[in-house]
Amino acid sequence: MFEALQRLAGQGSAEAQESLCRLVLEFDHPGAREVAVAAGYAPHGLHEQALFYFLTEQWDKWEELGFDQSMLRTAYETADERLRGRIATKARRAGRVDWVQVVTGGLRLRRLGDMTDEEWVAALTLLDRSNRWEEMWRLAQAAPAVWSARAMRRFKETGWAPENEGDKSGFVELAQLAERCVEDVPEMRSLTLEGHTDELRCLAISPDGQLLATGSCDHTVQLWRLPDGKALETLQGHIDSVNCLAISPEGRGLASGGGHKDHTVQLWRLPDGKALKTLEGHIDSINCLTISPDGRLLASGSWDNTVRLWTSDLARLSCLPVGQTALEDMEWVQEALQYEVPDAERGWLRFILVLMHWRRRFDIEVEEMPRRITVGEFDIEIEW
Repeated sequence: MFEALQRLAGQGSAEAQESLCRLVLEFDHPGAREVAVAAGYAPHGLHEQALFYFLTEQWDKWEELGFDQSMLRTAYETADERLRGRIATKARRAGRVDWVQVVTGGLRLRRLGDMTDEEWVAALTLLDRSNRWEEMWRLAQAAPAVWSARAMRRFKETGWAPENEGDKSGFVELAQLAERCVEDVPEMRSLTLEGHTDELRCLAISPDGQLLATGSCDHTVQLWRLPDGKALETLQGHIDSVNCLAISPEGRGLASGGGHKDHTVQLWRLPDGKALKTLEGHIDSINCLTISPDGRLLASGSWDNTVRLWTSDLARLSCLPVGQTALEDMEWVQEALQYEVPDAERGWLRFILVLMHWRRRFDIEVEEMPRRITVGEFDIEIEW
Protein backbone atom coordinates (compact mmCIF):
# COMPACT_ATOMS: atom_id res chain seq x y z
CA MET A 1 0.00 0.00 0.00
CA PHE A 2 2.81 2.40 0.92
CA GLU A 3 4.53 1.76 -2.40
CA ALA A 4 1.28 2.48 -4.24
CA LEU A 5 1.03 5.80 -2.45
CA GLN A 6 4.60 6.64 -3.38
CA ARG A 7 3.88 5.84 -7.04
CA LEU A 8 0.81 8.08 -6.84
CA ALA A 9 2.94 10.89 -5.43
CA GLY A 10 5.53 10.31 -8.12
CA GLN A 11 3.03 11.21 -10.81
CA GLY A 12 3.31 14.83 -9.70
CA SER A 13 -0.08 15.71 -11.14
CA ALA A 14 -2.54 18.03 -9.41
CA GLU A 15 -5.06 15.19 -9.26
CA ALA A 16 -2.54 12.91 -7.52
CA GLN A 17 -1.72 15.63 -4.96
CA GLU A 18 -5.38 16.23 -4.18
CA SER A 19 -6.02 12.49 -3.79
CA LEU A 20 -3.20 12.07 -1.27
CA CYS A 21 -4.23 15.11 0.72
CA ARG A 22 -7.85 13.97 0.75
CA LEU A 23 -6.75 10.66 2.30
CA VAL A 24 -5.11 12.65 5.08
CA LEU A 25 -8.01 15.05 5.69
CA GLU A 26 -10.90 12.62 5.40
CA PHE A 27 -9.42 9.34 6.64
CA ASP A 28 -6.32 10.32 8.66
CA HIS A 29 -4.33 7.83 6.58
CA PRO A 30 -0.81 7.59 8.10
CA GLY A 31 0.88 6.41 4.91
CA ALA A 32 -0.69 9.15 2.81
CA ARG A 33 0.38 11.68 5.42
CA GLU A 34 4.02 10.57 5.32
CA VAL A 35 4.16 10.56 1.54
CA ALA A 36 2.33 13.89 1.10
CA VAL A 37 4.46 15.72 3.68
CA ALA A 38 7.70 14.31 2.24
CA ALA A 39 6.68 15.44 -1.24
CA GLY A 40 5.67 18.90 0.00
CA TYR A 41 2.08 18.48 -1.16
CA ALA A 42 -0.91 20.46 0.09
CA PRO A 43 -4.53 20.80 -1.04
CA HIS A 44 -5.38 23.48 -3.56
CA GLY A 45 -7.92 25.48 -1.48
CA LEU A 46 -6.64 27.79 1.24
CA HIS A 47 -9.15 26.53 3.83
CA GLU A 48 -8.14 22.93 3.11
CA GLN A 49 -4.49 23.97 3.32
CA ALA A 50 -5.06 25.37 6.81
CA LEU A 51 -6.60 22.08 7.93
CA PHE A 52 -3.90 20.03 6.24
CA TYR A 53 -0.98 21.95 7.78
CA PHE A 54 -2.63 21.82 11.20
CA LEU A 55 -3.32 18.09 11.12
CA THR A 56 0.15 17.30 9.80
CA GLU A 57 1.79 19.62 12.34
CA GLN A 58 3.56 21.73 9.72
CA TRP A 59 3.43 24.76 12.00
CA ASP A 60 5.67 27.08 9.99
CA LYS A 61 3.45 26.73 6.93
CA TRP A 62 0.34 26.91 9.10
CA GLU A 63 1.37 30.22 10.62
CA GLU A 64 2.22 31.67 7.22
CA LEU A 65 -1.46 31.39 6.26
CA GLY A 66 -2.49 34.16 8.62
CA PHE A 67 -2.17 35.03 12.27
CA ASP A 68 -5.92 35.66 12.72
CA GLN A 69 -6.66 31.99 11.93
CA SER A 70 -9.59 33.03 9.75
CA MET A 71 -9.04 30.28 7.18
CA LEU A 72 -8.88 27.52 9.77
CA ARG A 73 -11.94 28.97 11.48
CA THR A 74 -13.93 28.85 8.25
CA ALA A 75 -12.81 25.31 7.50
CA TYR A 76 -13.47 24.27 11.09
CA GLU A 77 -17.05 25.57 11.09
CA THR A 78 -17.88 23.47 8.00
CA ALA A 79 -16.14 20.31 9.24
CA ASP A 80 -18.04 17.35 10.68
CA GLU A 81 -17.78 16.36 14.34
CA ARG A 82 -15.25 13.59 13.67
CA LEU A 83 -12.83 15.95 11.92
CA ARG A 84 -13.27 18.63 14.59
CA GLY A 85 -12.46 15.98 17.20
CA ARG A 86 -9.19 15.19 15.41
CA ILE A 87 -8.30 18.87 15.34
CA ALA A 88 -9.08 19.27 19.05
CA THR A 89 -6.90 16.28 19.93
CA LYS A 90 -4.06 17.60 17.77
CA ALA A 91 -4.31 21.08 19.32
CA ARG A 92 -4.20 19.72 22.86
CA ARG A 93 -1.23 17.43 22.20
CA ALA A 94 0.71 20.11 20.33
CA GLY A 95 -0.12 22.85 22.83
CA ARG A 96 -1.63 25.09 20.15
CA VAL A 97 -3.38 27.61 22.37
CA ASP A 98 -4.18 29.73 19.30
CA TRP A 99 -6.68 27.04 18.35
CA VAL A 100 -8.88 28.14 21.27
CA GLN A 101 -9.84 31.24 19.28
CA VAL A 102 -10.96 28.98 16.45
CA VAL A 103 -13.01 26.53 18.49
CA THR A 104 -14.77 29.21 20.56
CA GLY A 105 -15.69 31.30 17.53
CA GLY A 106 -13.34 34.25 17.83
CA LEU A 107 -13.68 37.30 20.06
CA ARG A 108 -17.47 37.11 20.04
CA LEU A 109 -17.41 33.46 21.20
CA ARG A 110 -19.94 32.47 18.54
CA ARG A 111 -19.37 28.70 18.82
CA LEU A 112 -19.76 28.18 22.57
CA GLY A 113 -23.16 26.54 22.21
CA ASP A 114 -21.86 24.14 19.55
CA MET A 115 -18.69 22.94 21.28
CA THR A 116 -18.43 19.26 22.15
CA ASP A 117 -17.15 17.88 25.46
CA GLU A 118 -13.89 16.97 23.74
CA GLU A 119 -13.46 20.53 22.51
CA TRP A 120 -14.15 21.98 25.95
CA VAL A 121 -11.58 19.70 27.57
CA ALA A 122 -8.99 20.65 24.97
CA ALA A 123 -9.70 24.39 25.23
CA LEU A 124 -9.52 24.54 29.04
CA THR A 125 -6.46 22.29 29.10
CA LEU A 126 -4.59 24.50 26.64
CA LEU A 127 -5.43 27.70 28.52
CA ASP A 128 -4.44 26.07 31.79
CA ARG A 129 -1.08 24.79 30.51
CA SER A 130 -0.16 28.16 29.08
CA ASN A 131 -1.34 30.11 32.15
CA ARG A 132 -3.77 32.10 30.03
CA TRP A 133 -5.94 32.90 33.04
CA GLU A 134 -7.45 36.12 31.68
CA GLU A 135 -8.67 34.27 28.61
CA MET A 136 -10.02 31.42 30.73
CA TRP A 137 -11.87 33.94 32.94
CA ARG A 138 -13.39 35.58 29.87
CA LEU A 139 -14.45 32.17 28.61
CA ALA A 140 -15.83 31.10 32.01
CA GLN A 141 -18.19 34.09 32.06
CA ALA A 142 -19.93 32.93 28.86
CA ALA A 143 -19.47 29.14 28.94
CA PRO A 144 -22.17 26.58 29.80
CA ALA A 145 -22.39 26.21 33.58
CA VAL A 146 -20.73 22.79 33.74
CA TRP A 147 -17.56 24.10 32.05
CA SER A 148 -17.65 27.48 33.78
CA ALA A 149 -17.68 25.71 37.17
CA ARG A 150 -14.65 23.63 36.18
CA ALA A 151 -12.77 26.77 35.22
CA MET A 152 -13.71 28.50 38.48
CA ARG A 153 -12.53 25.53 40.54
CA ARG A 154 -9.22 25.64 38.68
CA PHE A 155 -8.83 29.32 39.58
CA LYS A 156 -9.27 28.38 43.23
CA GLU A 157 -6.52 25.76 42.92
CA THR A 158 -4.06 28.20 41.35
CA GLY A 159 -4.99 31.20 43.47
CA TRP A 160 -5.51 33.39 40.43
CA ALA A 161 -8.00 36.27 40.52
CA PRO A 162 -8.68 39.12 38.07
CA GLU A 163 -6.91 42.43 38.71
CA ASN A 164 -9.86 44.44 37.44
CA GLU A 165 -11.78 45.70 40.48
CA GLY A 166 -15.04 45.54 38.61
CA ASP A 167 -14.62 41.81 38.09
CA LYS A 168 -13.55 40.83 41.57
CA SER A 169 -16.92 40.70 43.35
CA GLY A 170 -18.50 38.56 40.65
CA PHE A 171 -15.41 36.38 40.46
CA VAL A 172 -15.40 35.72 44.22
CA GLU A 173 -19.11 34.85 44.26
CA LEU A 174 -18.82 32.49 41.29
CA ALA A 175 -15.73 30.82 42.78
CA GLN A 176 -17.54 30.20 46.07
CA LEU A 177 -20.62 28.78 44.37
CA ALA A 178 -18.52 26.61 42.05
CA GLU A 179 -17.08 24.89 45.11
CA ARG A 180 -20.53 23.45 45.79
CA CYS A 181 -20.69 22.04 42.25
CA VAL A 182 -18.31 19.25 43.17
CA GLU A 183 -19.45 16.89 40.41
CA ASP A 184 -20.83 17.11 36.91
CA VAL A 185 -24.43 18.21 36.43
CA PRO A 186 -26.74 15.35 37.47
CA GLU A 187 -28.27 13.36 34.66
CA MET A 188 -31.88 14.01 33.68
CA ARG A 189 -34.20 12.35 36.16
CA SER A 190 -36.89 9.97 35.02
CA LEU A 191 -40.53 10.52 35.93
CA THR A 192 -43.18 7.95 35.02
CA LEU A 193 -46.63 9.31 34.19
CA GLU A 194 -49.46 6.82 34.41
CA GLY A 195 -53.04 7.38 33.33
CA HIS A 196 -53.59 5.93 29.87
CA THR A 197 -55.01 2.41 29.53
CA ASP A 198 -53.43 1.56 26.18
CA GLU A 199 -50.24 2.29 24.28
CA LEU A 200 -49.17 5.88 23.59
CA ARG A 201 -48.91 7.16 20.04
CA CYS A 202 -47.82 10.80 20.33
CA LEU A 203 -46.54 13.60 22.56
CA ALA A 204 -46.48 17.40 22.44
CA ILE A 205 -45.09 20.00 24.87
CA SER A 206 -46.44 23.54 25.02
CA PRO A 207 -44.08 26.37 23.96
CA ASP A 208 -43.76 27.61 27.56
CA GLY A 209 -42.81 24.11 28.74
CA GLN A 210 -45.58 23.99 31.34
CA LEU A 211 -47.92 21.50 29.70
CA LEU A 212 -47.53 18.03 28.17
CA ALA A 213 -50.19 16.44 25.95
CA THR A 214 -50.20 12.70 25.25
CA GLY A 215 -52.31 10.77 22.77
CA SER A 216 -53.14 7.09 23.16
CA CYS A 217 -54.83 4.08 21.62
CA ASP A 218 -57.35 4.37 24.47
CA HIS A 219 -58.97 7.14 22.37
CA THR A 220 -58.05 9.93 24.80
CA VAL A 221 -55.71 12.87 25.08
CA GLN A 222 -54.21 13.39 28.52
CA LEU A 223 -52.93 16.77 29.74
CA TRP A 224 -50.14 16.85 32.33
CA ARG A 225 -48.57 19.71 34.23
CA LEU A 226 -44.83 20.16 33.86
CA PRO A 227 -42.34 19.63 35.35
CA ASP A 228 -44.01 17.66 38.16
CA GLY A 229 -46.16 15.52 35.83
CA LYS A 230 -49.46 16.07 37.65
CA ALA A 231 -52.45 14.76 35.64
CA LEU A 232 -54.72 17.68 34.70
CA GLU A 233 -57.43 16.74 32.21
CA THR A 234 -58.51 13.74 30.15
CA LEU A 235 -59.90 14.85 26.79
CA GLN A 236 -62.51 12.53 25.28
CA GLY A 237 -63.91 12.95 21.81
CA HIS A 238 -62.14 10.55 19.49
CA ILE A 239 -63.63 7.15 18.73
CA ASP A 240 -60.31 5.59 17.77
CA SER A 241 -56.64 5.96 18.66
CA VAL A 242 -55.09 9.44 18.86
CA ASN A 243 -52.22 9.28 16.38
CA CYS A 244 -50.76 12.79 16.42
CA LEU A 245 -50.84 16.06 18.31
CA ALA A 246 -49.90 19.68 17.63
CA ILE A 247 -49.95 22.65 20.02
CA SER A 248 -50.36 26.14 18.62
CA PRO A 249 -47.37 28.51 18.87
CA GLU A 250 -48.99 30.68 21.52
CA GLY A 251 -49.92 27.57 23.55
CA ARG A 252 -53.67 28.17 23.69
CA GLY A 253 -54.84 25.52 21.24
CA LEU A 254 -54.32 21.80 20.71
CA ALA A 255 -55.10 19.71 17.63
CA SER A 256 -55.36 15.92 17.74
CA GLY A 257 -55.67 13.47 14.86
CA GLY A 258 -57.74 10.27 15.07
CA GLY A 259 -57.26 6.74 13.77
CA HIS A 260 -58.83 5.02 10.75
CA LYS A 261 -62.24 4.53 12.44
CA ASP A 262 -62.28 8.21 13.39
CA HIS A 263 -60.26 10.16 10.77
CA THR A 264 -61.16 13.53 12.30
CA VAL A 265 -59.08 16.36 13.68
CA GLN A 266 -60.27 17.57 17.07
CA LEU A 267 -59.51 21.08 18.31
CA TRP A 268 -59.20 21.77 22.04
CA ARG A 269 -58.63 24.89 24.11
CA LEU A 270 -55.67 24.98 26.47
CA PRO A 271 -55.04 24.76 29.31
CA ASP A 272 -58.54 23.67 30.36
CA GLY A 273 -59.00 21.18 27.50
CA LYS A 274 -62.42 22.41 26.37
CA ALA A 275 -63.53 20.81 23.07
CA LEU A 276 -63.78 23.51 20.40
CA LYS A 277 -64.40 21.94 17.02
CA THR A 278 -64.29 18.72 15.01
CA LEU A 279 -62.73 18.98 11.54
CA GLU A 280 -64.01 16.41 9.05
CA GLY A 281 -62.81 15.69 5.54
CA HIS A 282 -60.24 12.91 5.61
CA ILE A 283 -61.42 9.38 4.91
CA ASP A 284 -58.65 7.53 6.72
CA SER A 285 -56.35 7.76 9.71
CA ILE A 286 -54.67 11.12 10.49
CA ASN A 287 -50.92 10.56 10.78
CA CYS A 288 -49.43 14.03 11.18
CA LEU A 289 -50.37 17.57 12.12
CA THR A 290 -48.58 20.91 12.08
CA ILE A 291 -49.59 24.49 12.84
CA SER A 292 -48.12 27.55 11.15
CA PRO A 293 -46.02 29.96 13.27
CA ASP A 294 -48.83 32.56 13.28
CA GLY A 295 -51.32 29.92 14.43
CA ARG A 296 -53.76 30.60 11.59
CA LEU A 297 -53.14 27.54 9.46
CA LEU A 298 -53.38 23.87 10.41
CA ALA A 299 -52.18 21.11 8.06
CA SER A 300 -53.14 17.47 8.46
CA GLY A 301 -51.79 14.42 6.63
CA SER A 302 -53.65 11.13 6.29
CA TRP A 303 -53.39 7.56 5.09
CA ASP A 304 -55.90 8.60 2.43
CA ASN A 305 -52.88 10.12 0.62
CA THR A 306 -54.09 13.70 1.07
CA VAL A 307 -53.02 16.78 2.98
CA ARG A 308 -55.73 19.13 4.15
CA LEU A 309 -55.22 22.77 5.09
CA TRP A 310 -57.54 24.30 7.66
CA THR A 311 -57.76 28.03 8.28
CA SER A 312 -58.67 29.68 11.57
CA ASP A 313 -62.15 30.80 12.56
CA LEU A 314 -61.01 34.39 12.13
CA ALA A 315 -60.04 33.76 8.51
CA ARG A 316 -63.36 32.02 7.87
CA LEU A 317 -65.46 34.76 9.51
CA SER A 318 -63.64 37.53 7.64
CA CYS A 319 -64.82 36.02 4.34
CA LEU A 320 -68.33 34.97 5.43
CA PRO A 321 -71.39 37.20 4.88
CA VAL A 322 -72.48 38.49 8.26
CA GLY A 323 -76.01 37.19 7.70
CA GLN A 324 -74.65 33.65 7.52
CA THR A 325 -72.84 33.79 10.87
CA ALA A 326 -74.28 32.00 13.88
CA LEU A 327 -74.52 33.00 17.50
CA GLU A 328 -71.74 30.49 18.21
CA ASP A 329 -69.48 32.56 15.94
CA MET A 330 -70.26 35.66 17.96
CA GLU A 331 -69.47 33.79 21.14
CA TRP A 332 -66.14 32.62 19.73
CA VAL A 333 -65.09 36.15 18.75
CA GLN A 334 -66.00 37.58 22.14
CA GLU A 335 -64.12 34.81 23.91
CA ALA A 336 -61.06 35.20 21.64
CA LEU A 337 -60.83 38.87 22.57
CA GLN A 338 -60.21 37.89 26.18
CA TYR A 339 -56.80 36.46 25.25
CA GLU A 340 -53.58 38.19 24.25
CA VAL A 341 -53.64 38.37 20.45
CA PRO A 342 -51.64 40.45 17.93
CA ASP A 343 -52.94 43.97 17.37
CA ALA A 344 -53.87 43.26 13.74
CA GLU A 345 -55.89 40.20 14.74
CA ARG A 346 -57.54 42.06 17.64
CA GLY A 347 -58.58 44.85 15.29
CA TRP A 348 -60.36 42.41 12.97
CA LEU A 349 -61.98 40.58 15.87
CA ARG A 350 -63.44 43.81 17.25
CA PHE A 351 -64.67 44.89 13.83
CA ILE A 352 -66.32 41.54 13.15
CA LEU A 353 -67.95 41.47 16.59
CA VAL A 354 -69.46 44.96 16.18
CA LEU A 355 -70.57 44.08 12.65
CA MET A 356 -72.35 40.95 13.88
CA HIS A 357 -73.91 42.91 16.75
CA TRP A 358 -75.18 45.52 14.31
CA ARG A 359 -76.54 42.92 11.89
CA ARG A 360 -78.42 41.10 14.67
CA ARG A 361 -79.63 44.06 16.72
CA PHE A 362 -83.33 43.44 15.94
CA ASP A 363 -83.51 39.68 15.37
CA ILE A 364 -82.15 38.02 18.51
CA GLU A 365 -84.47 35.98 20.65
CA VAL A 366 -83.62 36.22 24.35
CA GLU A 367 -83.82 32.47 24.85
CA GLU A 368 -81.29 31.95 22.06
CA MET A 369 -78.61 34.04 23.71
CA PRO A 370 -75.35 32.14 24.38
CA ARG A 371 -74.31 32.19 28.01
CA ARG A 372 -71.19 34.25 27.40
CA ILE A 373 -73.02 37.05 25.57
CA THR A 374 -74.93 39.43 27.79
CA VAL A 375 -78.35 40.66 26.68
CA GLY A 376 -77.38 44.20 27.58
CA GLU A 377 -74.94 44.32 24.69
CA PHE A 378 -77.79 44.35 22.15
CA ASP A 379 -80.60 46.65 21.22
CA ILE A 380 -83.38 44.06 21.45
CA GLU A 381 -86.88 44.96 20.30
CA ILE A 382 -89.59 43.15 22.25
CA GLU A 383 -92.97 42.57 20.57
CA TRP A 384 -96.13 42.61 22.71
